[in-house]
Amino acid sequence: MGGSGWAFAWGPQDDDDSIAAIHAALDKGVNWIDTAAVYGLGHSEEVVGKAVKRLANPPYIFTKCERIWNERGEIAKSLKADSIRREIEASLRRLQIERIDLYQIHWPEPKCATSACRISMSSKCSGRKRSRR
Repeated sequence: MGGSGWAFAWGPQDDDDSIAAIHAALDKGVNWIDTAAVYGLGHSEEVVGKAVKRLANPPYIFTKCERIWNERGEIAKSLKADSIRREIEASLRRLQIERIDLYQIHWPEPKCATSACRISMSSKCSGRKRSRR
């Protein structure tokens, strides 16, 4: 669970506990998971991927683009088309899924958001969107 003041990390976490919490939520009827590539610098997506791998009825998966980081873990923003395409592919790998159900701009800025939406939509149109169950 997140909230204000989290600054991209909550301190030490146990992946098994996180996966158990995801499974418990799904068992109670939650049907979607929202994460972001930047959470844990990709680690959150990896944990979600482990949690939903091999589920017979996986939840909808939502993630976000636009926050990127370098090898020193310094976070920046980018809504350039090539960055979004790389981010989509990296998220799919970390999540271990074929499609992202809802791809969001993390912190949209009106002057850049229009072209980013076009890139995201073109990715959806190229088979990266799951059919409705």
